[in-house]
Amino acid sequence: MSWLLVAAALLLAAIVAAWFAVSYVPPFYAQTLQHDHAALEQAENELLERATALANRIRRQQSWEIAFTETQLNAWLALHLPRRYRDFLPKEIAAPRIALRNDRVYLACRYESEQLKGVLWLEAEIWLKGPNLLAVRLRKVRFGAVPLPMRRVLDEISHTADRLS
Repeated sequence: MSWLLVAAALLLAAIVAAWFAVSYVPPFYAQTLQHDHAALEQAENELLERATALANRIRRQQSWEIAFTETQLNAWLALHLPRRYRDFLPKEIAAPRIALRNDRVYLACRYESEQLKGVLWLEAEIWLKGPNLLAVRLRKVRFGAVPLPMRRVLDEISHTADRLS
């Protein structure tokens, strides 16, 4: 009888641990969701003005450079993406956000399907490898705190890039 109690306790502990691991929300994601609507609208407008100026410089074949803040990028993701590009993301994906920390970029979104609900996120390094050549190295890909198989993620990214090009 005591082995049955031990087995039941271990099973319960495993279930609770799995639930906590899948329910984990990375702090950077929680922080990026903490903006008031007026500030987001202002940041979105700033980003759109800069993007329009960039497009005009490119059309005129002038040299150009552009920089966006994390707040502006998240404003675009929070407001502009769902308004103007509603069908761009799969229906299971919501509230994408970005965080810029030192030499790392963090991307996250809410994921919800019939079987699973949580935060899907990744950590990457991005750098200029040469003129007009951007390099990306994925460091982590997680669902909550659970690591996802990198090979499968890379295959999916490759497949999506092929489909979009």
